[in-house]
Amino acid sequence: MQCANYHSTYGCPPFTPTWKTAKQLLAEYDKLLLVWRYIDLKKYIDNLVVNHKMEYSPRVLLMAQTVCDRLAKGFDKYVLECVKMLESSGFEAIALLSGGGCRRCKRVGCSLWQQRKMDKDSGEIYYKPKPCKYVKPESAMEAWGIAVYDTLVKLGIEFEPVPRTKAICVMLLAWKKRKSRNIKRIGIERWLYV
Repeated sequence: MQCANYHSTYGCPPFTPTWKTAKQLLAEYDKLLLVWRYIDLKKYIDNLVVNHKMEYSPRVLLMAQTVCDRLAKGFDKYVLECVKMLESSGFEAIALLSGGGCRRCKRVGCSLWQQRKMDKDSGEIYYKPKPCKYVKPESAMEAWGIAVYDTLVKLGIEFEPVPRTKAICVMLLAWKKRKSRNIKRIGIERWLYV
């Protein structure tokens, strides 16, 4: 099954490495740190039910999950600050964020999104892509082929696969000592390390 975000931002497939390439890239890093945060959905659901006099329903759960998404974005910023601190300390670092694709340009501002065109005859959508504005678009762990749920199960971290009372935001931070090497950009989505 294909993700709804497929081909929607530079942080989503097909612009991210395949799982084999991702495995090789992550193997180059000295340290990998899995970071997670629980978000209490029950608190937001109770607020909607009690204070706004709404009945518990799928709509209320969806509204609570929307709040969860906003909190996840705040957590993304915190992890990206960690990347900046590591880079300023002489390390090469990356962060694979919680699911949902790159959030830097708020999708509509993404240079890929702006280049969507529709063929008038066939009605099919095609792209005239421009390069991403950022050197490193944000990607989710899932976009790199990492089985997040399987990872959580193997590590014994509790979570609800379909969040009803608590949600979990999971991110991966990787870093290594910076080596002097040239990085050349090839095309729009590929990087060649020389």
